[in-house]
Amino acid sequence: MSKEELIEQIIEKNNKVQYVEIKNDLETDIHSGFTSQMTKQELEGNAEYDLKTKQIKEGKVRIKSNGSVKSDVTVEFSNGVYKETNNIINNQVTRYGAKYTMNPDFHQLIEFLSTIKKDLALEENDSSYLLKLKGDSKGLELLLENQYRLKLSNIDFSELDKELTLEFEKDTFYLKNLKFNLSYDGSRGKIKMDNVTVFSKHNGK
Repeated sequence: MSKEELIEQIIEKNNKVQYVEIKNDLETDIHSGFTSQMTKQELEGNAEYDLKTKQIKEGKVRIKSNGSVKSDVTVEFSNGVYKETNNIINNQVTRYGAKYTMNPDFHQLIEFLSTIKKDLALEENDSSYLLKLKGDSKGLELLLENQYRLKLSNIDFSELDKELTLEFEKDTFYLKNLKFNLSYDGSRGKIKMDNVTVFSKHNGK
């Protein structure tokens, strides 16, 4: 199977995923001048989609961060009702008639495959297909900005060393995980970002 045929299969099969669970771990280490900051963010939750619109109908996610400012937030969304709870101070905000987007979002990651497919190389093992970044990619920059809210202020994205791997189950073609590593070591300091996004229980299985 060629890379192009595989990606067509992946998009077709994953477009039928109505429910998925997600776990995301991001570690960031930044050194600039005399300052340094290490942050670890953990996200864990689930989402049920409307397959026609790819919008989330129901979902729940908890996001914890232990950076310079600690945070622990739970977001619940159901039937247009959005509830955000600050678990540190036990405060809740509710909004009605809202739309909810999870970052990263399963279906938007699948959609991005079309944008970055020319920059990916295909590998495989006994149980998985692996799509790995080869060279630079403007599409990767857009993916990280849109899905991981990644913005760099003092360094151009092209200056980063980058690694990206997307892993798909051979039996189902479902997206299992996405890993990226970004690093910079130069005149403006040091940056290291390591991220793992794991998807499971596709359609409750």
